[in-house]
Amino acid sequence: MPDGTGMVDTNALVAGFETKLKKISGLGVVQAEIGSAGMMSGMMGGGVDQTAASLTIGFTDLKHVKQITDQVRQMAIEHFGEENVTVSSGSLISSAMGGFSLVLSGDSNQLTAFNSQALKILESVDGLANVSSNLLEQNQILRVDGQSAVLFSGDVETSNTLGAIAEAKQALLEALPEGLTLSEGFESQQQTEGFTQAARAILVSILAVYLVMVIAFRSFIHPFT
Repeated sequence: MPDGTGMVDTNALVAGFETKLKKISGLGVVQAEIGSAGMMSGMMGGGVDQTAASLTIGFTDLKHVKQITDQVRQMAIEHFGEENVTVSSGSLISSAMGGFSLVLSGDSNQLTAFNSQALKILESVDGLANVSSNLLEQNQILRVDGQSAVLFSGDVETSNTLGAIAEAKQALLEALPEGLTLSEGFESQQQTEGFTQAARAILVSILAVYLVMVIAFRSFIHPFT
């Protein structure tokens, strides 16, 4: 909420929103947390942020999660104001994997000119939400290998994390002006590497089990029969 909003006012706004949520079918338990200390605030001895609140909402209708999330997002924007709220959803898998991040590097003027178009492209990718650019943040500078860069990040609202990121990369590449370079940010790179390593580990495990069975049966064929 805007600076200066007290805990009582924040709580009242959130309570009003919780009442509105009852009009949406398919929702389960709604857990509200008013006030946030934040990691850096806690480390520096800061107090609770009375302007912040978070709601965790369960679903009883798992077949229409995206549609219900869109309803909740629109209702939240109308209630709190678009600049004051962020709504995202995801399965346990996609939530654990976190968000996505892609980086464009090159001439600073080109990056600024392409920023709005890139945001629209990423927002149109199914499974991505709350897309933002670091160009919207004041007092923030990003460089990659000495070149000016822009970081695009957001939430992944699908279990097909790699598929959504791949689609986003392809969509950007098709519209990318000459002179700009696209690369994966830290989050997306870690996700890709994590899935690759997991797949390799599974293959190694299967091979190890097969070799043990070959030794036990003294045959390369019997493990399959």
